[in-house]
Amino acid sequence: MDRTDAALARDAGPAVPDAAMGSARLVLDETRGDFGTVGVGCVAPTTVTFHARNVGPASTGALGIVISDGFVASMDGCSGRVLPAGGTCSVDVRFQPRQFGTNSGTLVLRAEPGGSVQVRLVGTGVPSDNIAIVSPTSYDFGAAMVGVTSGAATFTLFNRGGGPIAVSASVTDPDFLIVRDGCSGVMLVPGQRCPLEVAFRPSSSGARSGTPSVAAKGAAGGCGSSRPVSATLQGRGLKGPVNLGISRPGHDFGVGIIGCLEPPAPPFRITNLGVDAIGPLSVSITGPFEADSDGCSDTELAPGASCEVALAFRPEDVAVMGTLVVSGSGGEIRATLWGKGATAVAPSFDMTMQSYFGPVMVGTKSPPHDFTLRNNSDRTLGLSDPELRGRDSDSFVIVGNTCGDSLAARGTCRITVVFVPNFRGKRSANLVVEPNCGGNAELVLSGDGL
Repeated sequence: MDRTDAALARDAGPAVPDAAMGSARLVLDETRGDFGTVGVGCVAPTTVTFHARNVGPASTGALGIVISDGFVASMDGCSGRVLPAGGTCSVDVRFQPRQFGTNSGTLVLRAEPGGSVQVRLVGTGVPSDNIAIVSPTSYDFGAAMVGVTSGAATFTLFNRGGGPIAVSASVTDPDFLIVRDGCSGVMLVPGQRCPLEVAFRPSSSGARSGTPSVAAKGAAGGCGSSRPVSATLQGRGLKGPVNLGISRPGHDFGVGIIGCLEPPAPPFRITNLGVDAIGPLSVSITGPFEADSDGCSDTELAPGASCEVALAFRPEDVAVMGTLVVSGSGGEIRATLWGKGATAVAPSFDMTMQSYFGPVMVGTKSPPHDFTLRNNSDRTLGLSDPELRGRDSDSFVIVGNTCGDSLAARGTCRITVVFVPNFRGKRSANLVVEPNCGGNAELVLSGDGL
């Protein structure tokens, strides 16, 4: 009579010696099999191996295995075998989920004599579309001399689907070259990336466009979809030399506070190195950078003349890059921009005296209390004038301030306050300093009027 996996699993348990045959006893070296994430309907590219042993002194009967739906034995070295004392066999199992979410089951090995043993199998089923994405989705190589290969741009292919994909790469326009292919021939498992480097070598002058196409084909017997992905490439070929020069090829803006505009960097100087006038110039900026001053846009440069562009940094993420491009009739020049973003660290008050001023007679003033403001960040902060806010702010007076309009990294300054109650009873106010970037520093002041 046929028995279901569940019924067999209920009967299965720790190996029980067969009384009639002595002490043949099966054991499994593994107690659990974790198969990770696989697309529904796909077969996992990797296997988990389970090892059975006869730890008794007598031989087992012929072994049989039962495996739950959603898991398949890709190599069965146990079924039908008789294990002598000390003998071993193994079964390789692959995961082939039938449903989304957690899939669980058992692998049961049984022999009479020898008893039965089981191991729990667990995996997660996800949508089987092999969705690949390429980043960035476009790249402009700018101007390059005809026949000269530009620097390479790196594209990254990412498998964000639920199954493995076989990858091949190509470029549609011969003026764009794959100079390093880390994708073709790769079996990209879910969550894995591969790099593709492309360069521009124009064969003639004028604008060029192309597409690096990456074919991402589902593996494991056609499991999943086949969705080629691509990026847009642009470039421009030049017959003559580029006549624009730039004062430096790039700039590291260092660490800035995410969402805050940092002070501008020293300006880039653009110079006409040719013998003819160039213009009008155009300036473009990519990434989280912006022009603090622009003396180049719409400008015509005479031979030997220069103009300047100063940029400021407003980070949006922990690591960012961008490009400054200045172009005109004499070609194009570029500078690479990069920097890092950090979360704002607000300044804070160190209380060198208590923020409670105690009881003070109405119409008189307390002794002064000094409060130290500390810059907890590694950058200079611009500061507003300290303010007293709240319902009873007129009962407190700022009588001293050494902070000024900025506070150096990790630096301190002092604000002095006196309590001058104008009514009896409890009085309170907030001492507030607003930095130019990040959260405020705030301290509650209180006292009693008598």
